Amino acid sequence: MGMGSRRITLRIPVNVFIAITVVVLGMIGGFVFGPDTWHPYLVYAAAALAGGGGLMGVANAMDARTAAGTREKRLTAMAFARDWNNPHFFHAKTNGRQILEYFKKNGHIDDQKKYIASVPALESNLNDVLNFFEALAVAIALELAEDETAKRFFRSIASQYWNAAEAFIRNKRAERNNARLYQELEWLCCTKWKD
Repeated sequence: MGMGSRRITLRIPVNVFIAITVVVLGMIGGFVFGPDTWHPYLVYAAAALAGGGGLMGVANAMDARTAAGTREKRLTAMAFARDWNNPHFFHAKTNGRQILEYFKKNGHIDDQKKYIASVPALESNLNDVLNFFEALAVAIALELAEDETAKRFFRSIASQYWNAAEAFIRNKRAERNNARLYQELEWLCCTKWKD
C-alpha cells in the first residue's frame, strides 16, 4: 500500500464547520492579541472544548457501533429468509405444507402419527422445517437476529406450523421424554409473536 493511499472522509454540516472555525480562530486571536489575563481562561476553554469534542467522538463511535450491530442482526434475519427460499429446502417446504394441510383437517394425534409414518420422508421434512424455525427462535432469543425483520418474514408461517403441529410436537415430547423439544419455537409463536 503506497503512501497517501488511505482516505478519511468527514461529513460535517457547513454551519457546524463555520461555527467551529469561528470559535477556534476567535480563541487563537484572543490568546495572541488579547491581554495576558485571558490566557488561563482561553487555555481552560480550549481544554474543555477538546474534551467535549472527544466525548462527542466517543458518542459518535458508540452510535456507529450500535448501528453496525443492528445492521448485522438484520442481515442475520435476512439470511434466514434467504435460507428459507433456497431451492435445496424446496422438498422440505413442499412436504411441510402437505403435512400442515393434513394436520389441520385431522387433529387426532393417532391419525397424524399414522400419516407421518406412511411416508418416511414426511417426518424428516417436518423436522427440517420445525428445526429451521427452532434455530430462528434461538437466534432471536440470543439477539443474534433482529426480531422485527424476522417477524415480517416468518410470523404467519411459523405460527401456522406451530398451531397445526402442536399436538404432534407435544406427543413427541412425551414419547422422547424431552420437554425442551421445539420449546424455542413454542416461545416464539406463543409468547414473542403472540399479539
